[in-house]
Amino acid sequence: MTVFAALFQMEWRLFRKDLFLWLAQVLLLLYYTGVGWYYYRYPDGTFDAGGMFKTMSYLMSMGVIVIGLLAGVLSARREQSAHFAEVMASLPGDAVRPFAKLLAWATVVLIFFLSASVATLGLQWLMKSPLLRYWPDTVAYLAVFWGLPLLSAGILGYVLGVLVTSKWIYPFIFLVWLTLTPYNGWLEWFRLPHALTLWLNQGEIDYPVFNSYEGLAVTAAAFWRHFFLLLLSLSLLAASLLACRLRDRTRKERIGLVALTVLPFVCALALVSKVNPYPEGENVALLAGRDMRHYEEVQQQSPLGSSYARPPSFSVRQVVLDVEHQGYRMSYTAELGIQTQGNVDWLEFTLYHGYTVQEAKLGEQNLPWKREGDLLRLKWPGGKKEGTVVLRVEGSPGSGGVLKPQAIYLPSGFPWYPIPGKWRVAESLYASPAFGYQFPSLFLNLELKEPTDFKVWVSSPLKIYSNLPEAGTNAFHGTASGPTLLAGKLVEARVNGYRIVAPPDRMNRVPAVLAHLRENVKRMGERLGIPAPSIPSKIFVVPLYSAQGGLNFPLRVYRDALHLDERIFHIYYGEEGDFLAQSRSMLPAFYWYSRYRESDGYAPFFLAAVYEHIYEGSSLSSYVDQPMPTTYQQAVQEILRLERERKTDEAKRKLSAWYKSLTARTTGRLEQ
Repeated sequence: MTVFAALFQMEWRLFRKDLFLWLAQVLLLLYYTGVGWYYYRYPDGTFDAGGMFKTMSYLMSMGVIVIGLLAGVLSARREQSAHFAEVMASLPGDAVRPFAKLLAWATVVLIFFLSASVATLGLQWLMKSPLLRYWPDTVAYLAVFWGLPLLSAGILGYVLGVLVTSKWIYPFIFLVWLTLTPYNGWLEWFRLPHALTLWLNQGEIDYPVFNSYEGLAVTAAAFWRHFFLLLLSLSLLAASLLACRLRDRTRKERIGLVALTVLPFVCALALVSKVNPYPEGENVALLAGRDMRHYEEVQQQSPLGSSYARPPSFSVRQVVLDVEHQGYRMSYTAELGIQTQGNVDWLEFTLYHGYTVQEAKLGEQNLPWKREGDLLRLKWPGGKKEGTVVLRVEGSPGSGGVLKPQAIYLPSGFPWYPIPGKWRVAESLYASPAFGYQFPSLFLNLELKEPTDFKVWVSSPLKIYSNLPEAGTNAFHGTASGPTLLAGKLVEARVNGYRIVAPPDRMNRVPAVLAHLRENVKRMGERLGIPAPSIPSKIFVVPLYSAQGGLNFPLRVYRDALHLDERIFHIYYGEEGDFLAQSRSMLPAFYWYSRYRESDGYAPFFLAAVYEHIYEGSSLSSYVDQPMPTTYQQAVQEILRLERERKTDEAKRKLSAWYKSLTARTTGRLEQ
């Protein structure tokens, strides 16, 4: 141990004198803090504290890998370059000298990590960023995405320096760097598994756009992905030391190096077999694609031209939900107070197909059930008029919501719990993007028509918010058309009579948005010739882009809450009110999908385009050649004709009549 301590002190002194190492790290941190300071002094909203940090981390993680690889190579060649290798090899403790180098390198990494933490938290403090309240997440992110890659890259650089002694080492360094960055897709050219590229990628898997709803929470999968490379690096280090001087090693040293080669490698293989490096719950594109294909198949079996809905032949007096949050999945017990109307053989519920029923009971009696996609049918005992059905359910919401270890978003209009009746859950409009809209899966509003008594308990390490009145810690009780559950990096405030739940760095911009919406909702109602709906008193800033599979629907209106897309506050900083108040956003949200509708086809988007043309001066000419039903083509041409004849008032009356006619039913196709 004394020899090891002396070797460590010597290696640490050599690292301290390595000008390249410290200069590279200082320049990297200066670049990072300089960019951060620029956006602090001249903010444009695109890069708030979180956005700047995530975007810069995409570059920084690749930069630290380069520094680590080069530093490792220089450390391995230090004695050789000084023509001192043979002397060092003859001294006591030569067998443990590489591990003294490793410990000294870990000390360098620790100093860099602490410096980066101070710089990052200092920038957040200067920006007065609410992100500072979640500083443990920031520090954990730095440790996983900066610290661990730097440590592992240094070890791999040392391995390269030991094995490759010629100038060909520099192409090898470049290849290793490419292998460890988000640009390692080239490995698949050699038919290597895609999962391998995910495991080796030490940066973000997706291009990092800061999501203030989830914050900087580091997932377990991200940690294990970086820990995997550390284990692999240690295994390769031991293997390289064993291979280079096998004959000079004592039996004890050989056994130790073999053990150090095998054990980390076995642990790395165990990680690969047990952990998904990119959990499905994080992969929005995968979830949206699955739902799109599912609902396209549903539409082939039940075309949108005919009504799919079948209202329930029973009523639910009360719904009690005992929910357990389990990372990317959830389980719950649902108690449904049923009251039948007449003779009922089967109770029909709508439950998203990502949830499976484990058990169904009426008292002590087991109830048979059937699942057909989103339809759940329970066999009801003949002659019984009322009772409490108890269901055990588990699953996840797919692209209809968000369910992660660090965040939850389950809206009241989505059937994450059993909703009485047979209803169409979503429609796929992706294949026909007329009027500029594309939806892989447009989830419909399945809120209950009659408010019902709900009691909800949620077992989760996260703080849960809901549209229901709070009745304790993560417990809620009240009457509503459906329960909404929210969790993430959220705060709550009451402003001008509104209850707002939003990420802290979005909170102060919500009231200005509401002022825009109130004015436009009122004006739109007057122009359509109907009473304008009021803006709900509850405002939730949520990840609608995940729930909708795209950014084309930036707000959703439910009976007691308005849901605003969190990312709009990032992309349209300072102009989010103008963006959300656009007719193409507001007309479908406030005047169409605020209640259950189905088989509407192009109708709401066609009306929004006509409205924009008449009242806001946008052109309809570009829609004439769009692939759409003949009736829509004729309607567009009729509006253009009235415009040419300067019959603007008649065009306005036509728009109002179309709207009233189409919304008189739960389906609004222009053909009907």
